Amino acid sequence: MRRLVAVIIFTGILFTSQSINAQVNVPVSDTNLVDKIYAGMLASINFTDTQLSTENWSNLRVGGFANWQIAPWLEAKSFITYDRNDGDEMTINSFSLRLKKKKAWLEFGKMATPSTEIRPLPPTGNGQFETWTEATLPGGVPGVKIGYQFNSKNSLSFGTASRQGKPEYSVLLTHKNFKATADYQLFNKKTTIGFSLAGKGIYQVLT
Repeated sequence: MRRLVAVIIFTGILFTSQSINAQVNVPVSDTNLVDKIYAGMLASINFTDTQLSTENWSNLRVGGFANWQIAPWLEAKSFITYDRNDGDEMTINSFSLRLKKKKAWLEFGKMATPSTEIRPLPPTGNGQFETWTEATLPGGVPGVKIGYQFNSKNSLSFGTASRQGKPEYSVLLTHKNFKATADYQLFNKKTTIGFSLAGKGIYQVLT
């Protein structure tokens, strides 16, 4: 009987959990400016067979991001999102400047650390509905990072940042669709190692 109830509950969740998202490119006159806006919503009804009750849950996210190629050697990057989750509100924002010289670059601002780059951008569908494993990696904070693009498929970057007033160090290695990252957070003396294989849905985080 409990197995039958579980099947019915699971079937109900499949039909009552709904998500919708859209990403739009905004036309601009300046060809060096890329603007995008995003809106997404997820709603669900959770059933329990112990108390014969239901719980409703919803999440709304709107946001956008812009990259501005100020000069061949200078780029400004920014995004912002607004979340409303069952009455609770939260915003995520980022702004950074990247200086480039041939294959090397330096970036500073409130931004993703090299470890954070393995996670999807917040103002996207993948960012709003990221996996639990991806969400265990650290988020963006004020910092500085440097990198080198060996070719179109291989790159390496290092970064130092400030999280809760303590230094954080991270590294990211990219080879084709494979990414490996590691970071050390001084405020909690925690080391995180992450791997991803783009397009295959494979994520692994070791702490």
